Amino acid sequence: MSGCTDAHPLCTLVRLARRAKLSSFRLMKLRVESVIRLAAVLWIAVLLGMAAAPHRIRLISNQPKRLDVVVIAHQDDWQLFMGDVVTQRLRSGNRGVFVYLTAGDDGRDSVYWQTRERGALQSIRVAAAIPVADPINCSMVQ
Repeated sequence: MSGCTDAHPLCTLVRLARRAKLSSFRLMKLRVESVIRLAAVLWIAVLLGMAAAPHRIRLISNQPKRLDVVVIAHQDDWQLFMGDVVTQRLRSGNRGVFVYLTAGDDGRDSVYWQTRERGALQSIRVAAAIPVADPINCSMVQ
């Protein structure tokens, strides 16, 4: 073959075929099979490239909303230390459960911890964009 380089796969195929004394029909068949294999490999590479780009693929499913559990010591800790993240997750549609490990009252009367609890519930309303008329479930374990 004229103009063939040693590195070209089809030239290598032709040289091997000539050494093996294959007929021209058999040589043509090997060339076609080689091209088909190359096309198949390229097609698979394209498909894998599409699978690696999830922003192009949209999945529709009936998965339930996710549940975020926030475990913190005091009622105002999540607002101070992770308020932006919690707000973003709640507004994206995730449900939230907040577990406060202490009322932070240090033996004070119930008015103190109840006021803190109301403040915590109101901040959850603001973070999750929950209307005032909608209920928020709250329970206490002693």
